[in-house]
Amino acid sequence: MKTASVTSLKNHLCARLKQVVAGESYLITDRNRAVAVLSPIREGMLDARLAKLAAEGIVRPRQGDLKLQDFLALPKGTCSASLSEAIYEEREAR
Repeated sequence: MKTASVTSLKNHLCARLKQVVAGESYLITDRNRAVAVLSPIREGMLDARLAKLAAEGIVRPRQGDLKLQDFLALPKGTCSASLSEAIYEEREAR
């Protein structure tokens, strides 16, 4: 497993993702402290997790092929608060 800082990952994201797709894993550090692991998704890894989320009603499996024009035609969401206010409210709720 290779190591990459958050800054390095940010500056070389495309190259790092290509390496992950090729099978490499990265330990991501922030100020020399391990904060995450970036690794390829293994066969069947998402199936169990998605099945659990679907069973809990959090996600819904797609039905049919996604048509870009249909997707773009969906109504756009609205928010009465700015993004900063929404983030602040979410943090305060914790």
